[in-house]
Amino acid sequence: MATNALKFSSTEFKFNGSIDDSKSIVNRLLVVQSHYKNLRLNFTSEADDVLYLQQALRDLEQGLYEFDLGAGGTSLRFFLGRLSRQPGRYIVRAHAKLLARPQRDLYQALEQLGTLVTLIPNGLSVNSLGWKEASSVKVKSDLSSQFASSILINSWNINRPFIIDTGKTVASKSFLELTQTLCQRLGMKFNVESGRILIEENQRVTVKKLDAEVDASSLFTLACFALLYGELRIKPCVNKFSQPDFQFLNFFKDWGLAYKLDSKGFHIAKQELPKFVELNIKSCPDLFPVLAAFLSFCPGLHKLHGAPHLVNKESDRIAKTHELLTLTGVQASPLPDGMIIEGRDKLKAKKFSFDPDNDHRMAFAAALFAFGGFEVELSNQHVVRKSFPQFWDILGLVDDEN
Repeated sequence: MATNALKFSSTEFKFNGSIDDSKSIVNRLLVVQSHYKNLRLNFTSEADDVLYLQQALRDLEQGLYEFDLGAGGTSLRFFLGRLSRQPGRYIVRAHAKLLARPQRDLYQALEQLGTLVTLIPNGLSVNSLGWKEASSVKVKSDLSSQFASSILINSWNINRPFIIDTGKTVASKSFLELTQTLCQRLGMKFNVESGRILIEENQRVTVKKLDAEVDASSLFTLACFALLYGELRIKPCVNKFSQPDFQFLNFFKDWGLAYKLDSKGFHIAKQELPKFVELNIKSCPDLFPVLAAFLSFCPGLHKLHGAPHLVNKESDRIAKTHELLTLTGVQASPLPDGMIIEGRDKLKAKKFSFDPDNDHRMAFAAALFAFGGFEVELSNQHVVRKSFPQFWDILGLVDDEN
């Protein structure tokens, strides 16, 4: 795999503009729209995860039976839920690394609904009978909340009450709550009681149009660049779906960092950095790689904890983040659910090569060091297209090939 040095057109970060909407929200909305063609969606996203899901849903509408979902976890999991509502035999292709991630709990849930998912070379075989008889499903959710979300966003037009039992332990429960909020905004009526989602019969989408919103994790990533190297203005910027990653605003507030968020957008600039941070990131684990890199520049001993499921992301993010920090010379100790980081206000720039292991968030984290003067050779720069295709352009990455 080609390795390219990260070089930027300026040592000062300054961006005033807009960024793509949340792929997490957009993917949920796209699946719902596949049930209701008259639902109009307003969003902006060129993320690979969104493009793959859009194409798969178009192919399904055209009566095709083989699909490619790329490397997107939400794309694959939400689409499998969609296929389970439509009787037929299908082949689903996906990146080998994605297929190797823990998915068994979703397959077992879908089997209860009349859909058999089996591994085949380079993909999955999906034999679906639809949800003709099922009135409930147990979805083991201690590894991922996306399994239950996949069922919920496909629980429309069922002619009987339907129950989703997630059990008492739900990993990243805040993302399931995001799905619940989205479905309620679309008109779904349900109650949540003791780990069960009780959905009323014959649920229909009752709105004609819905807007997505800016991606909170992308906004956080750019905010870290601004705090270290310059200034950021994003417009528009709203938080109406309660994305878990918007938790970073509470972090900033607790640290005494100044920012502005109003109807005109979001603004933050370079300022004094926080010291001696301790955070439970259970509700926002996707922030971990960039947050760990950012805290490396903040003086003091920092502790991030509460997210053991980080090991099952696109990469083992605890191990990969520890690898990255070690390469930069930062002292860090991995924990089963996070990391202890010894931050310094003046890091000595080093030269190193880093493989993000096909993980977009590890590339974002490595870039935070590269912009600060580290000579970073990064393999697979294109991995950022998974969620944030504008990333390198916003940073002003210099293309060595030109």
